[in-house]
Amino acid sequence: MKATAFIKEYAVPALYLVTLLGLIIFVICRDVPKVGHDYGYFIPRMIDTYLHQKVNGLAIQWYTANFGAGTPSYPNPQYLQYSLPQFSMLVINPWLSLMLSLVTYAVLGFVGFYMFLRDEMGWISLACALAASFILANGFFVEHAIVGHVGFQHFPLLGVILFLAFTKRLEVLTSSILIGLLVAMILNQAGFIILIIFALSMVIILPLIYLMKPELFKPKLFATLLTGGLFAVLLSLSKVSAVLAFMRFFPRTIEDHYNQTYLQGMIGITRQLAGFNFIVPYFLSTGKHMKVVTDFFHQGAGAQFGLWELDTFLSPALILLLLVGLGYLIFTISKNKPDIARGSILAVLFLCLGIWLATDLTLAHGRLYTLLKPLPVLRSLHANVRFTSAFIFPLAILGGLIFHQVFKDKNWAGQVAFFVLAFSTLVMLSLFLFLPDTAQLRSFNLNSALPVYAKLDKGWNFTLQNVANITDMEVFQEEDSNLASQDPMFGYQGEYFKPKAVVGPIMEVSNGYYNMSNPASYVFPGENHLQPFDLFRVDQKENLELFINHKQPNLTISSWQKFADIVSFATLVVSVVYLLFVSVKGSMRAWQATRQPDYIHEKRVL
Repeated sequence: MKATAFIKEYAVPALYLVTLLGLIIFVICRDVPKVGHDYGYFIPRMIDTYLHQKVNGLAIQWYTANFGAGTPSYPNPQYLQYSLPQFSMLVINPWLSLMLSLVTYAVLGFVGFYMFLRDEMGWISLACALAASFILANGFFVEHAIVGHVGFQHFPLLGVILFLAFTKRLEVLTSSILIGLLVAMILNQAGFIILIIFALSMVIILPLIYLMKPELFKPKLFATLLTGGLFAVLLSLSKVSAVLAFMRFFPRTIEDHYNQTYLQGMIGITRQLAGFNFIVPYFLSTGKHMKVVTDFFHQGAGAQFGLWELDTFLSPALILLLLVGLGYLIFTISKNKPDIARGSILAVLFLCLGIWLATDLTLAHGRLYTLLKPLPVLRSLHANVRFTSAFIFPLAILGGLIFHQVFKDKNWAGQVAFFVLAFSTLVMLSLFLFLPDTAQLRSFNLNSALPVYAKLDKGWNFTLQNVANITDMEVFQEEDSNLASQDPMFGYQGEYFKPKAVVGPIMEVSNGYYNMSNPASYVFPGENHLQPFDLFRVDQKENLELFINHKQPNLTISSWQKFADIVSFATLVVSVVYLLFVSVKGSMRAWQATRQPDYIHEKRVL
């Protein structure tokens, strides 16, 4: 592709992406050093793992002595040990690491989704750019980023998965390995719920794409999805096995009850997707109290969640495009009876099933929900209103299709429409700048965390002395372990956290036990002859001393977990070696291709 053609193709999408991401980051950082309250959960644990890495290298951090008088780390699905933001802390502080990972996933998602729509769907560049922007400019991605739900940063990566599944640029094995690595990366950054949202989106997206372009459904697609799934299982086996070993004792069974009829719930979903576009301008223009906004969403969902859980707004540009598409569809049907191919009937049925499934799970109501809720992982999830986000990608695809169909042959009109729609998207995002800090509970102060990181970066370590009633960040300031659990794995009020440790010195002996939990009791009690919450015995002094100095104690893990660790590590090595081989092979071919014209020219001269 010539330079001028390249600029014409990608300059506008690239400029729009930079502007969009710049605004999103500005919104998130609006009140720095005060940031969303859930950063107060993740950043102390990132610092904890950073200390572990400084002392132990990249070995698995099975347990931490800093929190809860000794608790699991790697088996906790909320820990980020093998993730991009955690690795980034080797060179930058935790806040910059989190912003870097957010931008990285957003760029990858935008580019992947853009390339899928451009290469496979064949849409004009501006339609692809708009559709790709809709997976970033939405309430689900932005609200959770503001509040500090680090595990939700991966939401745009479904665009990459779609590209890898359908692309003709890569071989099946290469695409499969990359899909497997993406899934493993998501799981290792607290992204279990995101994968469920991806699955719900895919059961809607795949039949939708078939109805648009059935020729894309070739054997390569199914081979890639199946092989990619296999690599995802193998690469994630270690993490998933450790999490399940922990959660068998602490399943955190939760079930949402919204006290809404099914119809009321569907209206509530509409409020989630479109309400922000109307209620927030009303709130700002009339000077009403923030309670007006929260009550609007509470009434729609029938639940008292925070705004960040209920607001899944779509870009006003996407809403307008969907309304145009709906009007066109009604007009077309009224004029001509649509001719539906026999193969499309099955796709329509699967599409309806996917919409039904996503709706049931969102409403915590209906037959499919009753059937699926008892399954592992699903039974531990709540705030089902999050599953509304499963509709964002399918609706973004529809919005892009409508823009393409309307403006594919109207160059100047298409450019004007694009800038108007893009501007409306940016304006709606900017409304976050005017919401009070209580809207997303921006209550965690980075000034309590960044100096601690700076000390650790210079090699500081400390020996825990006491168990105390202190917060997670105060652990590093007081050099004591905390007793009060701030971990939702033990319940949001700590109702499943029943430690035998008490406030007082760790090395104090009582009835043959030290005053710190043996963390293996949470995950592998049978292998270590323990019961949950058991303390270190006096004959385990050496292990306890290692533990309170942030080294890993020599505690037994299960045979299955050892096998899972080997399988995941071996698969990772094989995957990386193969990708390096493919990269080198591709580079050699590209180099040979550039040399070929010179060789031909020399031959002609001779």
